[in-house]
Amino acid sequence: ITGPISKTISHHGIIGVYEQLDDAGKQVFNRAYDVTYLPMKAVLQEIQEAQVSELVQDLASTTLPVIVAGDLNSEPNDPASSPWDQMNRAGFTDLWTARLGRPHPGGTCCHSPDLSNATSMLDRRLDYVWVRPDAAHRVGPVVMTVFGDDLDERTGSGLWPSDHGGLFGGVALIPTEVAQH
Repeated sequence: ITGPISKTISHHGIIGVYEQLDDAGKQVFNRAYDVTYLPMKAVLQEIQEAQVSELVQDLASTTLPVIVAGDLNSEPNDPASSPWDQMNRAGFTDLWTARLGRPHPGGTCCHSPDLSNATSMLDRRLDYVWVRPDAAHRVGPVVMTVFGDDLDERTGSGLWPSDHGGLFGGVALIPTEVAQH
């Protein structure tokens, strides 16, 4: 995409283009979006599944502890072969599920595209920290929190720092065998 529209998209996202349209233009946009969204979603999902499959295969041979963090665009209740399912089946622990502390849904997605929503809209978990310990350790206590979800974390101009919340955590890897004295 080139020309003036590219500046609008880079600064305000596709929603910025939509908001500049008149009513007739919005109707055309909605029809085009409806026709292309679901087929593209399926293609993107297939690509995401292939990427995680490749990552899991690349990490399979190491005997070292492994930490993987990122936006998987997948949730725990997604179907088999989803990125979340592949990481889980490969022996990785979703650290959010092992964390200490009071129950919290851990939503990391998604603030509005222009980041100006008045309250946090993070209600889905799409971002993760996964750990697979080595053979001599197990995942021990985990401390983890979401940031970018509190009103006081917005910028001076009132915008959220990102459309996703960040994750901060710490984990202890505990030896599986404790020496007997």
